[in-house]
Amino acid sequence: MRIVWISLMLLCRIKRTESEIVQQPDPVMMASVGENVTLRCIILQEHSDPITWYKQTAGHQPLAVAMTQKLAQTPVFFNNFQPSHFSIEVESETCNLKIYNVTSSDEATYYCGWRKYETYFGRGTYLALKGLCFYL
Repeated sequence: MRIVWISLMLLCRIKRTESEIVQQPDPVMMASVGENVTLRCIILQEHSDPITWYKQTAGHQPLAVAMTQKLAQTPVFFNNFQPSHFSIEVESETCNLKIYNVTSSDEATYYCGWRKYETYFGRGTYLALKGLCFYL
């Protein structure tokens, strides 16, 4: 019984550690319309596997924005996201999403996902626009 308990504890620790491999240190970023903003993603493990950024607006499924790999020259963009509006900057431990000339349609939660054998996600960064108020 003791061996089973120890095994379960080790498995729980391994899973918790794996879920912390991808970190998005900024839960909320504020930007004004027209500004450029960088959403940070830190990967705490040596990686050469694909990293994908996703955008999720309230009440909708996440959409893949772009995917890159450490050695790739340029990211691959999906779902009509344009490289003139988005870019990905990859360094040794980071894979940041840069949004140029922010518009109101950019307000959303963005997730960084690293795919090894399964996909590991950060907790997300919500991009909020300054100066926009909505009243119900």
